[in-house]
Amino acid sequence: MSLDLIGHTQDGGYFGLDHAKTLLDPALHIQTILLTCTHNHGGPDTIGLWGASPASDGKFSLYLQFVDQQVAKAIILAAHALVPVRRKLGVTNPSLSPSLVDMQTRTDGRPPHFFDDELRVMQFVKTQFGKTGTVVATLVNWNTHPESLDDENTILTSDFPDSVRSTLEEKYGGTAIYVSGDLGAVEIVGDNNRSTRSTFDGREFPVVPDNKSVTFTFARTEAIGRDVVWQGLSAM
Repeated sequence: MSLDLIGHTQDGGYFGLDHAKTLLDPALHIQTILLTCTHNHGGPDTIGLWGASPASDGKFSLYLQFVDQQVAKAIILAAHALVPVRRKLGVTNPSLSPSLVDMQTRTDGRPPHFFDDELRVMQFVKTQFGKTGTVVATLVNWNTHPESLDDENTILTSDFPDSVRSTLEEKYGGTAIYVSGDLGAVEIVGDNNRSTRSTFDGREFPVVPDNKSVTFTFARTEAIGRDVVWQGLSAM
């Protein structure tokens, strides 16, 4: 399971994965839960990074408990929808992936050659009689911070992973999942002046000097997500 949040915790006392587990039906016999976060910078503060003052953090208890309820609900729905499947796997060659060129950019946090630039795709297809070939789920794993909108954005968003998922679900059906890999200091092409790329999904999004709201639009973010999808599909 992947959450469009900056992070989550195993046990936060009144919230966290351990709390979500208490909401599950023991009859489901669920033993292992894999929970990850995209490290999206456009969601609520779930780990206490941005408080109103140095003496407080930005967590909101009722929202965090709501997250746990939704986690439990998703697990229960998935458990009741289990079907036999076969897997299709794909991986990009970063040097031969034109849609991904200059999408990952570096800050000064780590040496520029220490990062994973592959994009991986896993698709699960039904093998039931009469339903063979029906896509159950498609998972994309890539390694860059979902922050294609500028750092002054104040609108809640899951950034480009939403476009990745919606594009895949429209094309294949089933459920699409985006999982961030090792992020380190890898940023999506944005306002850190590390990339001159301005064309995404065949459309030009020119940089407007001193105007972030015009440069870093939702249309641009959605186009970035589609470029990620096209490259992933070519690898399958």
